[in-house]
Amino acid sequence: MPIQHPTVNADNHRMIAAFEAHQRRRNLSPTTIAGRRTRLQGLARHLHARGKMLHEATTGDIEAWFDGLGQPHGLAPQTRHTYTRQLSAFYQWAISTGVVDHDPTAAIVRPRLPRPLPRPMDPADLRHALDQADDRKAAMLALA
Repeated sequence: MPIQHPTVNADNHRMIAAFEAHQRRRNLSPTTIAGRRTRLQGLARHLHARGKMLHEATTGDIEAWFDGLGQPHGLAPQTRHTYTRQLSAFYQWAISTGVVDHDPTAAIVRPRLPRPLPRPMDPADLRHALDQADDRKAAMLALA
């Protein structure tokens, strides 16, 4: 059940709760669900101040909310990308349940992210893992 916030409309709370139930049925991690809840509650507060509900959000509303976050420098590209994905998951669910007929996040430009650098295992840790592993696991570790 989502944590209720006083400036989030009760209907928005019910939508968020229904979305959370859907995510639990999909067996998503509690961390994923909590992150999405936090984003949705933040957007809901932003919309509430403008007399709107989550199902009435436009691309412009979401962009305005993003623009107000992380001031004075704005959101980092990775954060903006993550927030957009989190909100998009909600709106895709809302489309599938008939709550909305389009995803307002679809038109949001997602920043290009740099390719992540490989993070190789420390050689000492690898040696320790190989020493502790049985033959089968040692072979898998050596191939990885």
